[in-house]
Amino acid sequence: LTRSENRFARLFDVNPDAVFLFDLEKRCFKDVNTGFTRLTGWSRDEAAGRNAVDLGLWIDREKRDELFRLLQHSTTVHGFRARFRKRAGEEFWGEISLSTVEEGGTVLALATTRDVTEQVHAEQSIAESRAQLITLINSTDDLIWLVEPVQFGLTLFNKTFADSVRHGLHAEPRVGLRPSDLMPA
Repeated sequence: LTRSENRFARLFDVNPDAVFLFDLEKRCFKDVNTGFTRLTGWSRDEAAGRNAVDLGLWIDREKRDELFRLLQHSTTVHGFRARFRKRAGEEFWGEISLSTVEEGGTVLALATTRDVTEQVHAEQSIAESRAQLITLINSTDDLIWLVEPVQFGLTLFNKTFADSVRHGLHAEPRVGLRPSDLMPA
């Protein structure tokens, strides 16, 4: 048992992500690892017995409430994203995954939080670029459509192409259809 506890303690502490045990009844941190300290700026001693609101970690309290609502219906949550604030005030996007565990009659959440700020910014940049591309291709009277190279299914088309197919071929274009699906034999 001692070896098992020591192994768990080592695994808990060496994880580069923020890992923590959270008492769901008392709504406070029971333990945090060094990854938590690196990510948030709060030490193990400072976090113990306090909660994320006390530490000012949650930026959007609605997201915190949403996470607790999810926990009322499930014992696990994976890939939950929210914005957080570090001790020094810097904001970051975190992705939380957790499972509830029981320890000595107390229900705890064993959770990890990974900093996904760069990923979120990349996704936002891609979405913005895609929106600009859609605006650009819809601003021309030329027919524009893209197909994927294996099945030749439509992946993107502009309004002019859609209108032309609707009026000229009396068909409704949609992503996944092949141009041959739209045209009469």
